[in-house]
Amino acid sequence: MEYAQSEYPWTAATATLEVRGDTLEPDVVSTRLGLTPHGKKAPGPDPRGYDGDSAGLWMLDASPWPGKSLAEQLEELSEVVEAHADALRELQDSGCEVRVVAFGFVGGVAHLEISAECVRRLGAQGISLHLDPSSNSR
Repeated sequence: MEYAQSEYPWTAATATLEVRGDTLEPDVVSTRLGLTPHGKKAPGPDPRGYDGDSAGLWMLDASPWPGKSLAEQLEELSEVVEAHADALRELQDSGCEVRVVAFGFVGGVAHLEISAECVRRLGAQGISLHLDPSSNSR
């Protein structure tokens, strides 16, 4: 019996620009960047009662799937980062963490291809890229 292993790309993949900070006020971030977030949370305990991160959070999603691949979403966010580099740097200087998060579901053998140019563009602005795969194992 012959066995062939296939690689598949991440599915339902999304890319998000996140700004996080212990004293972060999401509305201040929106004003400073001139952008409307897709998600935000003021600092403090989770209103759902979960223990965990009490930092403030501001999130901007790239155009979601199925319209764009993850690579296209990351390119889109790279452009946003470059266009707002000064304001994002000010947020970092004030103690906020600024990063791009790539999320997607992966199977046994999944691959993700990110262009070196995209990584370079984010890195040139001091923005880290976090990969957050979910195997959806139960």
